[in-house]
Amino acid sequence: MKNLFSPNARILGLPIWRRRLTDAEYVERARKNLRMYRWARVFYGVAGIGSLCILVFTIQFFVDFLWQWGGQQAGPIVVFVAAIPFGFNVGWMFTGFLHGAIMLINESRRDRLLVESWDLLQQLIAERDAATDQTTAPAAACCGPG
Repeated sequence: MKNLFSPNARILGLPIWRRRLTDAEYVERARKNLRMYRWARVFYGVAGIGSLCILVFTIQFFVDFLWQWGGQQAGPIVVFVAAIPFGFNVGWMFTGFLHGAIMLINESRRDRLLVESWDLLQQLIAERDAATDQTTAPAAACCGPG
């Protein structure tokens, strides 16, 4: 049990815990997610509209089927048993549609601000290092080595 909670714990050769990312790795992952977010918005929009169309068609088909078949031969228990998995599938498709709509509207502002701040910080560090190099270079040139 002690080895299960160690940072290098593995089950069947696969790591259990992710290694902690450095700041630069984390920002690069956020930058990649922002690039993917543009395409994900389009994908979720198309998938959401497609899910909604399939949902409407499926409900219409199932209601017609139950009306024809269930009304003539089957009792209410058969209709109820057939409606349970159908309701689960409709709910799952509606959840997918909702998720797509939310992803279309939602903007990952936190990641965008993180990347912009990181880039600005790196620029300021580079300017500081350049200014430090310029101020130390003339002193070394006039006095010579040692």
